[in-house]
Amino acid sequence: NHRNYLSDASDMSIRFGNGQWVGYRSEKLISGRMIPVCSREFIRLHGYIETPTQLAQMPLLHDEERATWTQWFSEQQVKRVRRDGAMFEDGLLTLAAVQAGLGCALMREPMILPYLQTGELVKIFDLPIDDGRDYYLCVRQDVEMTHEGKLLQQWLREEAGR
Repeated sequence: NHRNYLSDASDMSIRFGNGQWVGYRSEKLISGRMIPVCSREFIRLHGYIETPTQLAQMPLLHDEERATWTQWFSEQQVKRVRRDGAMFEDGLLTLAAVQAGLGCALMREPMILPYLQTGELVKIFDLPIDDGRDYYLCVRQDVEMTHEGKLLQQWLREEAGR
């Protein structure tokens, strides 16, 4: 995990990573799996993408690193992959680029579900990739949770389960 939480003094937090943070108990809330997506406008301009090999020739957008697309294509037995395409250090910037029709990206499905439901974004293939990072509910080990804190935890679990 590349994030630094050393300054975090909160009793409870939601964190993205591998679930291991010193001084915290963590419980997986939401999967961080990624799926290939593009905008409806991208499909209008480029046509439907019918195979992973065809997708490999499209403009690919990269969130944080280029290796994730390489891994996804490897799992689909596609050897040659374009390694160009814009790279963003922030998932919201990647999302904005996809919405603008600039290319296809691997996005974390739970975070873009509303855009998939409205049809603004299109799931190109239901072939997810899991990089081992998920969203966790974290509670400090040295703090006894209050009744209200326990209620919040339960609500978060229920919401995440929907």
